[in-house]
Amino acid sequence: TGTRVVEIHRDEHEVELADRSRVPYDTLVLATGSIPTLPPIRGLVRLDGRLNGSVHAFRSLDDCLRLDRAVPAARTAVVVGGGLLGLQVARALAVRGLAVEIVEGGEHLLRSQVDPKAGAILARDLRRLGTDVYTGVRATRLRDEGLVLDNGVVLPSDLVVLTAGGRP
Repeated sequence: TGTRVVEIHRDEHEVELADRSRVPYDTLVLATGSIPTLPPIRGLVRLDGRLNGSVHAFRSLDDCLRLDRAVPAARTAVVVGGGLLGLQVARALAVRGLAVEIVEGGEHLLRSQVDPKAGAILARDLRRLGTDVYTGVRATRLRDEGLVLDNGVVLPSDLVVLTAGGRP
C-alpha cells in the first residue's frame, strides 16, 4: 500500500512499483477506484485549491461523514447530478428534513439507465415528495446567494452535493 504501480510486465506476471521493485502476481485486478470529477462551476474551489465549505463531493466514506456533519446546520441542498447516486443522496437529505433540489444537465433523470418517459416519471414523483428537479440545465457558478444555473435561475443552498461523475 502507499505506492504506485508504474508498469505492468504481463509476460513475467509482475507489476513494477515506483521504487522499481517488482511484485509477482497470478491474477492481476485493476481496481484503481475513482475520484470525483468536479464540474466546471465557478466558485466550487477556493483560491487555495480547497473546496468551498458548502460544497461536498460524494465518492468516499470520508465524503459521506463530512456531509453528515454538515446536515444539521443546513436547511437547503442542491444535488448536482441526476444519476442513481444523485437521486439516492437527494432522497436521503430530504428525509432528514432539508429542502432539496436536483440539477441534471441531461434531458432526464437516470439518463444512463432509463428512457425519457421513465425519467419523467421519476421527476414527477420526486416533485410530489417535495424535491424540485431541473433537467436540461447546468450549474455555472456558486455565489453567496446560491447556485446559478445557465438559464439564470439561482437556487439558494446551504449545501451543494456533487454526484456528477468520477474518473479513475
